[in-house]
Amino acid sequence: MEEYLEVWMVFDVMASSEEAARESLENHLEKLEDEKSVKSFSAEVDEITRLENPSPDLDEGYSQVAEVEMEINSFSELVDMVINYGPTSVDVKSPERVDMDLSEIRNSLNSVAQIMHQFLQSGPGGMMVSRPNE
Repeated sequence: MEEYLEVWMVFDVMASSEEAARESLENHLEKLEDEKSVKSFSAEVDEITRLENPSPDLDEGYSQVAEVEMEINSFSELVDMVINYGPTSVDVKSPERVDMDLSEIRNSLNSVAQIMHQFLQSGPGGMMVSRPNE
């Protein structure tokens, strides 16, 4: 019997119109559900909320939140999904322990490193050298 990761994610979308918020989240969840690595999928979508001054350049916005529960094949596929779909929050509900090959750990970390590198190249430029002292 194959064991899956039982995962809970939250997605939050904000847009300048109700229609844009609804369609964006709807399309995002449909793509997520269609992923090959997703074995079961359920989503609870909240009503759209009107926001005043949600950002400095927007007087009025609309937000919608979805809680998603799904089963995914592997940790590396979960990491890819988090990178590609950008949930606000993620929780792995089960199993309590996961055995992984070193190659899966390495591939997952390289996926994160690659996206960080692409992010830094596209925006501020350069490379991240160290974290500021806290």
